[in-house]
Amino acid sequence: MSQYQVKKDDVLNCYNALKDLKKILEYTPNVNLTEYANKNDLNNNFGTVLKEGGILEHNGIRGVGSEWKWVSKVEPSRDMAKETLKRINQKIAALNKKYSSKKTSNKKENKSTSESQILINTERLSFSITKLLWGLISVKTIYHYDK
Repeated sequence: MSQYQVKKDDVLNCYNALKDLKKILEYTPNVNLTEYANKNDLNNNFGTVLKEGGILEHNGIRGVGSEWKWVSKVEPSRDMAKETLKRINQKIAALNKKYSSKKTSNKKENKSTSESQILINTERLSFSITKLLWGLISVKTIYHYDK
């Protein structure tokens, strides 16, 4: 049971970090998020890196500040939005495939209903993340990282 709970928590952390990022971009579109995070001592839940045009990784915020630098904001183009959505969908498809294969193996092993329910809920949550990421693309300012 615990191994499934960890996976669900990973998705929840990503989802919560996305909500935090969306809120900051909506209310303070010109903010340097690294400085904002350091100044406001945001918790690790916000430790999110926008990478490859919108794919998110979950890291501690202080690690993000030292490893990545912000570059100027850009207006998102239609091509960039399409490419981002394609990458997001690939990521979500991989996540769903991973959980689907676990669900299939669970049936073979006769696992309890509660474990299957956690996997189903996680898949639904991953779909919510896709919708939320699409919302981020349509925000007027999108920030990009460069190493």
